Amino acid sequence: VEVDGLDVSAVHLTPDEGMSLLRGPKDSEVALRVQGARNAVGAVEEAKDSLADRLPLQLAAWAEPEQTQGDGLGSGSEEAVQTVKLKRQSLTIPPVRAGIVESPILADSEIEGMINGGKRALKYGYVRINFFNRLGTDMLASALLEMQRQEVDGVIVDVRNCLGGLFKEALYAASMLL
Repeated sequence: VEVDGLDVSAVHLTPDEGMSLLRGPKDSEVALRVQGARNAVGAVEEAKDSLADRLPLQLAAWAEPEQTQGDGLGSGSEEAVQTVKLKRQSLTIPPVRAGIVESPILADSEIEGMINGGKRALKYGYVRINFFNRLGTDMLASALLEMQRQEVDGVIVDVRNCLGGLFKEALYAASMLL
C-alpha cells in the first residue's frame, strides 16, 4: 500500500521501479504498509521467497523486519493493513551460484541394472551466472569440477538477468561449457 509514506496502491510498478523505492543508504530504515495479509512479517517473507529466483539481488538486501503494528482495520482478516520496518543492508552479489539437483525422473542403464535393478535418479548440475569476472570464472571452474566428480547427467546454465561483465572472462566461461 505504501513505501515510506508514498501511496503505491493505485500505481502499477515494475519490479525495478518497486525496488528503486526500497533502495537507500546502508542501515537506514524503510517502512512498508502491507494490505491483504494476516501477518505483515509473513507477507514480507512470502514476497522474499516467491521473488527470490527472479529478483534475488535486490531482495537479498532486505533485513529481517524489526517490528509490526496493525492499524485496527479488520485485525486478523485478509484485509488488515500493517506496517513493517526494514533495515537496509549492504549487498554482496556472488558472481556464480551452483548446486546439484536430483531429478525424480529415473534413468535406465544396463550397468545400473546389474547394480540396483536398472533405475536411478538423474542428477543435474545447476549454475547461475550473475556476472562475468575473474572470481566468477574460478567459481565456475570449481563448480564444474565438482559436478564432474559427482558424475552429473547434465548441466543447466542460467544466465537470465546476467549483468554482463568482462568479455575475456565470459569467453573463458564459454570455453569451459563447450
